[in-house]
Amino acid sequence: MSARFWLFSSACAGAALIGGYGLGLYATALPRPAMETALPDAPARGDSAAYDPVALNGPAIVTCKGCGPALADRQMAADRDRVPLRGVGSRA
Repeated sequence: MSARFWLFSSACAGAALIGGYGLGLYATALPRPAMETALPDAPARGDSAAYDPVALNGPAIVTCKGCGPALADRQMAADRDRVPLRGVGSRA
């Protein structure tokens, strides 16, 4: 066998070894703590009107309209319209 074969084989084996070692270190390392968001600066003493901790909680009710119709919405619309589904097992 030629020297190019052994050079290519050893380069691939080395790359796989380094990649496997890096992946193993990533999988077994302890997770780092998340970055904390900075809170607003505390107000001067006696000025409690500038700092409202209730405003930091966000809304009480979160409404999400989503990015589009959900699967259940599409299924309900298809059932309502009685659209025949063509595909495996259809007679049309």
